[in-house]
Amino acid sequence: MVRSSHQSILIRYRDAIYYVNKEKNKPEKEVIGAYVLFPGSGELETIKNLDYFKSISEVNIGAFPLRPNDYNNRILLENHLKNIIGLNTESALNKVSPQKENIYESLNPYVLIGFVPSENHMLCFESNENPIYFTGIKKPSRFGFNNLKHFAPYIKGKGVREFYEILDYHIAKRKNIFKPNHPLYKNDSNERLVIRLGKKYQIEKGKYLKISDGSIGQSPYRYTNLRNIRTPKDNKIEVLKVS
Repeated sequence: MVRSSHQSILIRYRDAIYYVNKEKNKPEKEVIGAYVLFPGSGELETIKNLDYFKSISEVNIGAFPLRPNDYNNRILLENHLKNIIGLNTESALNKVSPQKENIYESLNPYVLIGFVPSENHMLCFESNENPIYFTGIKKPSRFGFNNLKHFAPYIKGKGVREFYEILDYHIAKRKNIFKPNHPLYKNDSNERLVIRLGKKYQIEKGKYLKISDGSIGQSPYRYTNLRNIRTPKDNKIEVLKVS
């Protein structure tokens, strides 16, 4: 798309806006849209076909004509603001292109639900400074994709009551996951997926939740998303298919 002079000016305005990242303690650019209000006029349908207005839907940069007492043209700005207010944050980010090759992460990422067969296996993440989860010989159908950010253990006979951030993962032989004196040590050379876990989040004050498609065990892994974990329906977490 060829940039008009209006767009070039707006891009300069947008790129001149900085904020201070408290973690990095330095100014950074992070503006996802820019609009100029100018004293213009014209028929609504004519304005909708002009480059400075059409670019709003294409690159989230553009302009709105706005004059005192012009109640006809200001409807364009009013409708745009109503649309923005009605969007959730995730939808808004999905509609814009990140700046400077940044990536906007999804606010509703996928969560892997994994079966935990015994209390001994709970030792991997409960009261553990370095919590992990390791799979059986059967591994999840999909793992390691960009939008998979969390793991939720499904305790046998109980359900899910917490979830964790996924820090990283690796493949290891079963016998190398624990030292020989550990309750979960097993002299087995089959490979397992080992997931290193981070911050822990409680669900509904520790209440156990089931999953929407019944029990878990024969098929030990399910996928859901963060919204379904945080807002279960009838104490059940809706599961999703991941292609």
